[in-house]
Amino acid sequence: MDSGTLRLILIGIGILFLIAIYYWDRLNRKDAREQARQKLEAELDEADESSIESAFAKPVGDPDELSLGQLDSSLDDDLSPFDRAFSATDEQEPQEEIHLEVDETSPLDVPHLILQIHLLHRGDWFDGEPLERALSAAGLQPGKMKVYHRLTGDGSRRVVYTVANLAEPGTFPLGQMGGFKTPGLAFFAQLPGPQDGQAIFNDMLKTAEQLAARLGGELHDQSRSVLTRQTIEHMREQIIEHGRKVRLARSKG
Repeated sequence: MDSGTLRLILIGIGILFLIAIYYWDRLNRKDAREQARQKLEAELDEADESSIESAFAKPVGDPDELSLGQLDSSLDDDLSPFDRAFSATDEQEPQEEIHLEVDETSPLDVPHLILQIHLLHRGDWFDGEPLERALSAAGLQPGKMKVYHRLTGDGSRRVVYTVANLAEPGTFPLGQMGGFKTPGLAFFAQLPGPQDGQAIFNDMLKTAEQLAARLGGELHDQSRSVLTRQTIEHMREQIIEHGRKVRLARSKG
């Protein structure tokens, strides 16, 4: 065998060897990719199962497991002094009812109208002692029901309108106002009363305005909206219409 032929044979063997290395490398890469793909799919499957389990698992802080005390506490933290004064009223002992003064000369079927004005502190509380002095200076009298009244000045001392604590149960700790606080006052009267309806409303409104100026409060209507001149005029119109209905009922009686 001459040297040329031997050289060709060696070249051929080298080429075959290179081809073998090429295919062996491709097979190894394919196997590696397949293994990586299988590993990734397994990890994804495991992640999906974990996600599903966590999605349906009951969280530690599930609302069903929270105590009512925790819930009430979290709600109370967001309440204003006015709202907190009305929370948990169902747990309080029954209190005596506060009765409104009604014109006893009216027939039983005469329509009644309740007038209300609320005096709220501007974001805080009214302290007991300054409040007591202001109520007394306004000529309001403490009554047996532990509320304050405007009484008639004709000797009969009939109740014209009442001023109550806006917080339940609506009474004041008369004689012990030192540590007392309240978010507001409720002025109310029922018509027909011992005086003309407009006169009762005018007195009640004037007194509420005086107390608001002295104590740093703000007047609201019964829906907690700020008492505007438009609302006041609407209340006056209600009084006029109510007076018309009362006169009509009395004429039929």
